[in-house]
Amino acid sequence: MALFKRDLPPIDPNIEAVTVVKETGHQREEWFALLDEQQAMIWKNREIIAWLKKRTKLSDWWAESIGLAYIEARGLAKTSQQPTGRFTFTMKRDFDVELSRLFTVLNDVQSWAVFDRPRVLTAKGGRLSLAFDDKTRANILFVVKDGGVITLQVQHELIPTEAGIKPRDLYWREVLNGVQRRLEV
Repeated sequence: MALFKRDLPPIDPNIEAVTVVKETGHQREEWFALLDEQQAMIWKNREIIAWLKKRTKLSDWWAESIGLAYIEARGLAKTSQQPTGRFTFTMKRDFDVELSRLFTVLNDVQSWAVFDRPRVLTAKGGRLSLAFDDKTRANILFVVKDGGVITLQVQHELIPTEAGIKPRDLYWREVLNGVQRRLEV
């Protein structure tokens, strides 16, 4: 699970290279080479991050970020699997509609054309956070592109098994298809 300490952003394995060098003193590839020397490619995700926390001077946040980047770069785990062993599903879809209208339709979860409706945790700052009865959650990010098109990114997290990804994929396709139908009316 990502560390959410004060003033630290969520863990991101794709942080700009300049920032990695500035904050850790080494390029990402140098960290990867160090892990390769330790034969970390045969370790579990948790072991890689634990080794970085214990054996380097990296903060916990940077150890987790470098560890996730290594795991992703070396193809050691499915990109949807987190160090906790849980899975995250991500879907993107573009909408050519006003941001306020799209936000309003998505925020109205009771109107969704699906059976399992989540609770809205937060709805602000261009983001919607949702909680489901199965203890998973989803974050929806609204990104306005040039020309006014809005890219909607849904990230459903804390999925206990890999087999749970496909039902979430189908679920979100149905939700977003329903949103599209509502917007066309």
